[in-house]
Amino acid sequence: MSMEKISEKPFKLKDIVAFNEAHINSETIFKSAHNVLSVTALSLNQEIPKYTTTCPLMLYVLEGSIDVLVDKQSFSLATEESYIVPKDVDLHITATKETKVFVIRL
Repeated sequence: MSMEKISEKPFKLKDIVAFNEAHINSETIFKSAHNVLSVTALSLNQEIPKYTTTCPLMLYVLEGSIDVLVDKQSFSLATEESYIVPKDVDLHITATKETKVFVIRL
């Protein structure tokens, strides 16, 4: 779904991206100098490899579930659960089922 289509009428965040077993799909729906809003679709067992965050993030699971590792703290997030990831931490995410995540870079 293109940004032009999104801005024309109300939309459902989970409909912005589709699952793809070959790779992770992600769509940026808004970007400013300080903030980015995106939706990411992960198929079962797909991973966002460990990286160090450069800004705080809010993760909100639209559907599905993910395992999250923040530095050495591990936990799971399921549908309609969220978590604020601090800046300058190691983050690793694994989908435990088909999952769509709304990500807000703060």
